[in-house]
Amino acid sequence: MKALNLVGRQVSRLRYQRELTQEELADELQRAGWLITRSGLSKIEGGSVYVPDFRLFYLAHVLDVEVPALLPRIDLSQPIHETILRFIRNEKRGLVPERPALGSLAPGWLLPSKRNF
Repeated sequence: MKALNLVGRQVSRLRYQRELTQEELADELQRAGWLITRSGLSKIEGGSVYVPDFRLFYLAHVLDVEVPALLPRIDLSQPIHETILRFIRNEKRGLVPERPALGSLAPGWLLPSKRNF
């Protein structure tokens, strides 16, 4: 299963490096102002929940890293959509491969799904 966020694996790795349990990290995040439980943190680390961008600042502060350290390294010389799809799958935000039309050989199946805004 693809994750719904890009930061979960890095949060888990950084927590492990600091020898913190999920409960301890959740407690530190709570002291910083984010009301999160151990279960909520587990869901982030497992990639099963979306993480709003402003929450990255809480994680960076508590883990004592810069925000970019929470993100995976991505080669920006490669097609970005294909690269992102290697990390996440989020149908609500249009990050799913589209199925090619019958008889179509075009790589259009990698385009974001169309949404009305």
